[in-house]
Amino acid sequence: MNEDDAQIGALAALQRAVALAPNSARYWTELGFTQGDLGYYHEALISLDRAIELDPASADGLNERGWVKQNLGDFAGANADYDRVFSIDSSADGARLAFAKNLVWLGQLDEAEAVFAALAGAPDNADTIAEQRRLIARIRAYQPTGNEISVCTMDEAISDKARAELVFDACTRAYLDADDDVKKADFLTVRSTARVVIEQSMDANYDDLAVAAGLDPQNGDRFSNLGFALLQKRHSWAARNDFDHALELGLQSDLATAVAMAGRARANWNLDEREAAVADARRSIDVQPNEAATWLLGDIAFEEGDRNMARDMWIATYRLGARDDGLVDALKSVGVDNPESWHSDAAS
Repeated sequence: MNEDDAQIGALAALQRAVALAPNSARYWTELGFTQGDLGYYHEALISLDRAIELDPASADGLNERGWVKQNLGDFAGANADYDRVFSIDSSADGARLAFAKNLVWLGQLDEAEAVFAALAGAPDNADTIAEQRRLIARIRAYQPTGNEISVCTMDEAISDKARAELVFDACTRAYLDADDDVKKADFLTVRSTARVVIEQSMDANYDDLAVAAGLDPQNGDRFSNLGFALLQKRHSWAARNDFDHALELGLQSDLATAVAMAGRARANWNLDEREAAVADARRSIDVQPNEAATWLLGDIAFEEGDRNMARDMWIATYRLGARDDGLVDALKSVGVDNPESWHSDAAS
């Protein structure tokens, strides 16, 4: 299913609109918003720069550009735009809340708390403010048990919630202390995994991964990670864009390249582009066999009624190391109750 139909249609319409009315600040603002919503942050920035050039007093344009900048990890630049919004519209609580959250990202905790206190009376902000205050309290209460950088590492133990909590705190401190954008991106990438474990939500990693890609925009692996986060959020169009970008930049290993191709294949399948999905999945396996590609080929075969092919692809996925409950259930649906002992001779 194409989850982004409305935005894709709007993008095409707005591109035509700015071509016909190139001096319309409103059209450029709406185009920038739509590009940002689809994950085209750099293109959105260009559109919003043009909108603000045409109408420097546009609170909407400045607000949208601030949002795009923070998604690119430019929190100081975002807050400069929000400051301009406040001078135009002092009641812009949404921008003020984003401003305060950016202060936390910048480590300016006292300033952030002051803004949260001023916004505390708005019920719509209550959950976000409470979450941000808990984060500030964690940052202040953090007592290192060793070198933060050595703790902020990806290992199997991170799947344990207590370990994930420790990693989250260490990565947060390491991120705030780092003066190098690539290192900051590394710390956020590890923290993103800890967040998934802590929050028990597969899309809890999105914010950290988006900022990591913004901070280290020449690293293809960052965009592949972001693509998978977007798939979890059911934004397949944006995910495909990020997988495209990852593959254009290049990734650090054959496996990473294969997995990015498999991610793009899944995005194409979600967007009802079967031939592109199958081609990407097969190319992915040619680069290096991986469970993301074989699982998808199994899903496609099953949906098309080829239970034997689905079974074979899902068995291959299991043998590549996948143990998800969803895969086990899928195997049971094609008659494989015990994949450990199953072999082709057992098929009837």
